[in-house]
Amino acid sequence: MLTTVMEDYLECIYDIIEIKGYAGTNDIAEKLDISPSTVSRMIKKLDEEGYINYEPYRGMTLTKTGEIIGERISSNHKLLEEFFNILGIEDEEIIEQDIEGIEHYLSDKTIESVIALVSFFKENPERLKEFKQFKDQN
Repeated sequence: MLTTVMEDYLECIYDIIEIKGYAGTNDIAEKLDISPSTVSRMIKKLDEEGYINYEPYRGMTLTKTGEIIGERISSNHKLLEEFFNILGIEDEEIIEQDIEGIEHYLSDKTIESVIALVSFFKENPERLKEFKQFKDQN
């Protein structure tokens, strides 16, 4: 069974692979700010569950399932960053804390609505300006 912690790891691995082309235990530990030994335990579990292919001392790759999950969580994360920026939230620490609190629990329908809203404001900057003025007045 996939947990939110496992999803966080898959998102992290996906993001690192997108940037570097590969992911190692130390890369993950650094990005998640945890010990390499903690990462090693989870990597073994993700390998056993079929989300990654892991070879000790050689790194890892995502399986197709792991890649789909990692890409979905990573995309949702970026979408939510855009959404919070549209809302006028500028504190990166708050944004990250809020995203981590909700990104695993949003339904596909909610994500679709957030995508539509973000797209709407991108395509209609005058409406975004109106929203920001409304927000500032209230």
